[in-house]
Amino acid sequence: MKISEALLKRFISGECTDEEKRFVENWLQSEETTDSGLSEKEISQMEQNLRQRFEKSHPSLLSAPTTKPWKQLAKYAAAIALFISAGAASYNYFRLLNQNHGTDIVVSWEGYFTYETQRGERPTITLPDGTTVQLNSNSQLKYPEHFTDTERVVFLQGHAHFDVVRNPDKPFMIFTEHSKTQVLGTSFDINTRQKSGETEVIVTSGKVSFSDKNQTDEGVTLIANDRGILSSNGTIAMDKVDASTLTAWTKNQLIFENQTLTDIMKIAEGWFDIDVVIEDSELCYKSFTYAALNPSLEEFLRFMGEVGNFEYRISNKEVAIFPSSREGK
Repeated sequence: MKISEALLKRFISGECTDEEKRFVENWLQSEETTDSGLSEKEISQMEQNLRQRFEKSHPSLLSAPTTKPWKQLAKYAAAIALFISAGAASYNYFRLLNQNHGTDIVVSWEGYFTYETQRGERPTITLPDGTTVQLNSNSQLKYPEHFTDTERVVFLQGHAHFDVVRNPDKPFMIFTEHSKTQVLGTSFDINTRQKSGETEVIVTSGKVSFSDKNQTDEGVTLIANDRGILSSNGTIAMDKVDASTLTAWTKNQLIFENQTLTDIMKIAEGWFDIDVVIEDSELCYKSFTYAALNPSLEEFLRFMGEVGNFEYRISNKEVAIFPSSREGK
């Protein structure tokens, strides 16, 4: 089997057999380029063009760790170029409901960048308009190389804090799987809770419009220290909160106020890149209050253990929590 235009076309359109898919994926991961029909000079030129494009538009991406070498990116580009040259372009689409006109908008991922974080990562991304996005761990942001003349649209999975550059003529919209948040210029937190299907928005400054993305109305308006939670059934609940505390993660502050050990350890797993097992069910429901600036895992666990009267064991990236054997338990 060899890399060919027909094979790449089937791969990109999702029509490959399992064997063909594995073959193309292995080629994309390998250093071998001779079967592609492209010379080393052509691959090198494509690599250089990609790097120049990224350096010019998004220098912050180059300083962040990446798992895709430039030669691999060049191969992806080569595959796409071969496919398009056959006259049969294929894209992944994201279908939205236009809030103003009630019509479908089809958005192609062509020209969009995808930034995805792993556990323990909390990078700050600068968008084309100067807006900054701090992306929490286990999250994904899709955004275009250039915004249009009339609007700024991005797509989020997970948890992020936005500090949006004000532009009254060009609203900024964030779509998640279930919600739409629209602003002109403000700062706020968005958290999509995958297990419950809820989406939470916390406003730290300014004003935002928050709605179910499938609704044609304007939704609810949130101002500073407002929290809106969109449930899986499409209803939105609002309450007043201390936004500075709930968004403290953006300043590397780990803060909990009267939260259960179970909820705390779910957050700690992403913060420290660990897996936590609580071996006693009674410990799960103990409540804790905690605040620290960029604590180490040992510092965090030591404090929690002393307050909660439990012990812990760390093995690589796994943490086991169990009742203390100390007297006075």
